[in-house]
Amino acid sequence: MAFNAFSPIESTRIATRSAPRLQIYKWLVVISVLVISTMFIGTIIIILSLLAMPEFSSRVFGKLWARLNMAVMFMRVQVLGRENIDSKQSYVIAANHQSQLDLCSVRIPEHTL
Repeated sequence: MAFNAFSPIESTRIATRSAPRLQIYKWLVVISVLVISTMFIGTIIIILSLLAMPEFSSRVFGKLWARLNMAVMFMRVQVLGRENIDSKQSYVIAANHQSQLDLCSVRIPEHTL
């Protein structure tokens, strides 16, 4: 199974064509939303975890955080090998951390696989 965002070559082509506009969008919108959503949603997760709801808060608000930031970055995740998943078996999903985007792709809930 693999998670696939834009390839580095495709990302380079996109960045080269619209570099000035893309940089402005990245610094004004993406970074702002990432920082604000992390602070706000992270605070909610911490408070709910202290109130004995850590699994619920992590699952629900972690998914919200990931989807919000993926939408702002126009990031799509493609899941390959979904047919190989056995619903009666447990799995460990480990990110290889090629970039910060691994955080978003790993937060895909288990029922969507």
